[in-house]
Amino acid sequence: MADRLELYNGALDLIGEEPLATLSDENKARRALDRQWDRVVRSLLESAQWKFAMVTVELSHDEDFEPQFGFQFVFSKPTDWLRTYTVSSVASLTPPLSRFVEESGLIYADVDPLYLKYVSSSLDAGWDMGRWTALFSDAVIATLAEKICPIVTESETKLDRVTGQAAVARRLARSHDAFREGPKEWPDGKWVSSRRGSRGSRREY
Repeated sequence: MADRLELYNGALDLIGEEPLATLSDENKARRALDRQWDRVVRSLLESAQWKFAMVTVELSHDEDFEPQFGFQFVFSKPTDWLRTYTVSSVASLTPPLSRFVEESGLIYADVDPLYLKYVSSSLDAGWDMGRWTALFSDAVIATLAEKICPIVTESETKLDRVTGQAAVARRLARSHDAFREGPKEWPDGKWVSSRRGSRGSRREY
C-alpha cells in the first residue's frame, strides 16, 4: 500500500525533483503538492466507477423536500456521494431501477426505500489508500506531477512530457478497473435513512 509521502515522491521523481524526507518539509514542492492533493484525488475518484470506492446504502425518502417530475418520493444523496453506479428498489440491486431522476443532490423515484450503490469519498472507501489499485496510485502520482510541474520546475518541456504520462496513467487505471473482477464484498455501507449530500447535475434514466 502506498502512503502519501510515497505518492508525493513519485510525483517529484516524474518531474526530476529531489524527494521529500517528510510530509512537513518546508519547501515549494511540498506546499504545491499539499495544495493539489485533495483536488487531484477527488477529481480522479469522480472520473470513473472505481470498484474499490463503491458503497451501498439504503435511503428513506426525505420529508424536507417536495417530490417533483411526477415522482412520489424524493431522497437526499449521502454526503460522501461522488458518482452513482446503480439504483434499485431491492437490496440485492437486481434488477436496477429503470425510472428515476437525479438532480441537485437529490434522487426522485416512485419506490421507498431506495437502494443506492455509488462511488464514495469516505475514509473507508474512496479515500482509503489501502483499497487503491496500483494503477490508481500511479494515476494520482502522474496527475500530481502534471499539476505541480509548472510551479516547481517552470519547464515547458517537462510539463509536456508529464502531461502525456498523466493521460496514459489515467486511461490505464480506468481501463484496468473496468475489466477487473469486483470484490465479493463492498466497503461497509451504513444502511441509513436519508443522508444529505452534495448538489450535482440532473440525470434522467
